[in-house]
Amino acid sequence: MFNDKSSNLETIAFSWFYQKKERVNVANDDYDYFAMMVLACMGYMVFHMESLFLAFISIFNVIMSIPITMVIYRYALGVTYFSNPHMSIIIVIIGIGADDIFVFHDIWKGSFSSYKDPKQRLNYTFKRAQKQMLITSATSTIAFLSCTTSRIMPI
Repeated sequence: MFNDKSSNLETIAFSWFYQKKERVNVANDDYDYFAMMVLACMGYMVFHMESLFLAFISIFNVIMSIPITMVIYRYALGVTYFSNPHMSIIIVIIGIGADDIFVFHDIWKGSFSSYKDPKQRLNYTFKRAQKQMLITSATSTIAFLSCTTSRIMPI
């Protein structure tokens, strides 16, 4: 980069090589923030659920939904455009998944006094949690569908 400080004019050299290099740097920074976000989410899940195993399996389960979503995005919907702003949706997916996990876990813990048999307890938890998880996921879906009218592709 050439910068002439003798006048008020700033000149910046541009090339595709530097643009690609800068894009890689931004992506690497995003991956660092992504890793920190996953660890923070997992830390809170350990605190809330009081189990490292449940937190790890839950985060793993949510993260495994991302490749499935990408296949739907690319092949079922036929959208080939993908850029750095799309990476932020991964954070949203993990947030929605963590919310559903917290709902399920809280209902499971609350059903302990009413149901001693694990099968009955799990049946009750699924029936009660599915309604609440459907409502929270539906509101997120409606919010994202409202963004589909934008002409800006990452939105």
